[in-house]
Amino acid sequence: MRALIVDDEKHVRDAIKLLVPWSELGITALLEAADGQSAKELIEREKPELIFTDMMMPVMNGVDLLRWIHEQELTSKTIVISGYDDFKLARETLRYGGLDYILKPIEPDQLIKAVKQAIEMWCRENQDRTLSQNRVMEINQLKPVYWDKVFSQMIEDPQSYFAQAEPLQQEFGLPVGSDLVRVAVLSFEGVNPESLRSFSSDEDLFYFTMMNISNEIVQEARQGYAFSYWNQRREIVVIMWSRLEDAAQSLNRMQEGFKRTLRTSFHFGLGGVHPFPSGLKAAYQEASAALHHRNLLEAGQTIHQYSELDPRGRMQLVHLSDHGEAFRIAFHSGQAQRIREAVADWIQAVTGAGRITPDMLEMWRSEYSVLCSQWSKSWLEEASDAPPGPTIDEDVFTLRYEPDCRFSLEQLEQALAEDLIRFELSLRELKQQTGNVIYEIKKYVETHYQREISLQDIANHFYLSREYISRKFKQELGENLSDYIGRIRIAKAQRLLENPNMRVVQIAQMVGYQDEKYFSKVFKKLTGMTPNEYRKGQLL
Repeated sequence: MRALIVDDEKHVRDAIKLLVPWSELGITALLEAADGQSAKELIEREKPELIFTDMMMPVMNGVDLLRWIHEQELTSKTIVISGYDDFKLARETLRYGGLDYILKPIEPDQLIKAVKQAIEMWCRENQDRTLSQNRVMEINQLKPVYWDKVFSQMIEDPQSYFAQAEPLQQEFGLPVGSDLVRVAVLSFEGVNPESLRSFSSDEDLFYFTMMNISNEIVQEARQGYAFSYWNQRREIVVIMWSRLEDAAQSLNRMQEGFKRTLRTSFHFGLGGVHPFPSGLKAAYQEASAALHHRNLLEAGQTIHQYSELDPRGRMQLVHLSDHGEAFRIAFHSGQAQRIREAVADWIQAVTGAGRITPDMLEMWRSEYSVLCSQWSKSWLEEASDAPPGPTIDEDVFTLRYEPDCRFSLEQLEQALAEDLIRFELSLRELKQQTGNVIYEIKKYVETHYQREISLQDIANHFYLSREYISRKFKQELGENLSDYIGRIRIAKAQRLLENPNMRVVQIAQMVGYQDEKYFSKVFKKLTGMTPNEYRKGQLL
């Protein structure tokens, strides 16, 4: 805490400093001022919790200073020390929140008692202020979550509105007689990573910023409310109940805010006008349909209004399976260039159709999974004990945008070609591994690394010579068996070292080393640091 002593006489300021045991009372800094104006500047800058002031001073007197402190609604506690036994001055002291009026010459006991009371009162009020602030913060944090739930329930069950009608009208200005509504759906799926850079890739903060921008627009004119729909991740729903004819204009204003603050745009689906609240769910379904059936090839179009005429009924869908044979031939060739060419031919056919929708991406994802499963089964059916085939990348057909909100067909082509090449290579390697005794030995080591296993133990287990195992292991996997065992053990040890409650000697024994010093020596050889050094680095 800090205290300020205001008096035009230095010897009075010095006396006050000497009479009070400041440090015992928790006062860590003493400030001084010779007049009210200087005190005012110090108070604005340092914000002392305790203020002592004389009444008769040049420039600005004590009464004016007390009045100013009172008008500023400062939390500081004030004590007047004056040479004038004047009822009017004492009354002004109480009027402007002063706690005590002490006459000069100063009685030490009276001064100390007044200081203690002032400190106790400030601490008590500060505790109340802190509790009150915390309650306000908690309420402000919980309110958006609460309203998200209320509005989400209204979409699922429009009749639930009537149970919340009055608070909704008070909080958001939803007119009592409002009987029409429009809904817009905003999705930030596929947002370019560059747009998240200034948020340190924090999607929650990015999402919160989008919500704020959206509500600044629609709540400014009490037009509606934007909220997070509980049934859909990465989606914001905007309900508008007034100025419905300006709905698209409001969404455009949101886009301007997104571009200015987030340096990107987003896509909106906008439904038609429906009765409120009975038509709320239908309004949402229309907006969602407009969003998911939008043509991703239409550059510059970001607000998509619902139409009962579904354009999908008038277009030829280009299925991935339509090109299945071309993909299969390129896939079985094992040549990366032929795979890229097959993908490029399919992309050209898709582009020629003139339309790609988010729903079509989901359709292609499913078809891709079926094709890869068929190829995997075909390649591995000769081996009865073959392990499951490699998995596909689920993100191949994920919606991807450029920073200007344009769908990236180039990224789709690249992602599909690279995953097919990776899948083919993984499948070929898996087939080579099937039935190969060296990979059985590799698997044996991975499941028995914690035991003291030697080359002779492995030779006895597989009925092969030590020389054959040693030579073939190096040929197939590119490293000595002993090095591989050590690498597996140290990799397991690194995971165990992330647990601060386990001792190094315990970890050494768990990964097959009975000698802690030898374990540390091998660990440092392979990682460049001791086990303890590694642990410290992980726990920072």
